[in-house]
Amino acid sequence: MSQYEIISESEATERYNDILNSEGSITVAGVSFDPSYILRECDPIAYDCGFNDFVSSLTDDDIYVEGHTDSEIEETEKE
Repeated sequence: MSQYEIISESEATERYNDILNSEGSITVAGVSFDPSYILRECDPIAYDCGFNDFVSSLTDDDIYVEGHTDSEIEETEKE
């Protein structure tokens, strides 16, 4: 039996932010900001919509990482 763990919301958020930040920071008046920070602070609705789209696009290979048994995953999915 393989062991997997469903990624947490914080892990999904980290992955989403990594995608948004992949092209580097943005500098305004000599101060650098991550694009994910700018979007989250300036347009939280757009940030949340993008995050929800990102989560919806994840496949099983993206969601499960090693750590828990298949039966634990099935139990989590039932909840």
